[in-house]
Amino acid sequence: MPTLQVIESPAALADAVAAQVERAAAEAVAARGRFALALPGGSVATACFPRLVTARVDWANTEVFFAHERASARQTCAGTPVSFSCHSGVFSTPSVLPSR
Repeated sequence: MPTLQVIESPAALADAVAAQVERAAAEAVAARGRFALALPGGSVATACFPRLVTARVDWANTEVFFAHERASARQTCAGTPVSFSCHSGVFSTPSVLPSR
């Protein structure tokens, strides 16, 4: 059963999310050779994405998906936190592997 955690600040939330992603990524890459990560938008993105990019994750074997109910083309999603996080340089150099 999941455990409820109360996180005291956005910075502490970012650290907790990064630590959990690091553990899950290491386990997934060890077991299957890849890790899939779905990232939300909103205030979670604003708080967590800057910390997440410094997480110790095997990004070469990680697929990132954006899970946001207002996902849209870059030019039409201005003003939402996911737009800021996706297009402000946090994840500015995405790559698509030919094998996928």
